[in-house]
Amino acid sequence: MNLSQKIRKYRIDKRMTLKETAKRLEIPVSTYRDWEYGRKIPAEVISKLSEVFEIPLSAFMESPSSQKKDLASAIALLEEALKIVKSFV
Repeated sequence: MNLSQKIRKYRIDKRMTLKETAKRLEIPVSTYRDWEYGRKIPAEVISKLSEVFEIPLSAFMESPSSQKKDLASAIALLEEALKIVKSFV
C-alpha cells in the first residue's frame, strides 16, 4: 500500500470527510484530494497527518515485507546486469 492509499484508508477509518481532513491540516480540499490520488505529499506534512489521524508516524512507513520485495527486485536486476557485463568480457 503506497502513502496515498494509506492516508485515504486512515481518513476513512476515522470517518472523516475530505473537507474535515483538509480543514484540520489547514490546507485546501483540492490539495488534500490530490494527495489521496497520488500527488507527492510533502515530508513535513506526515507528522501533521499522524496527529490528525491519531496514529504513530511509523504507520506511514513501508512495511518490512515490501522493503524485502524491493531489495529482492534490485538484487535480481543487479545479477542480470552482471551477467550482461560478463558476456562482453
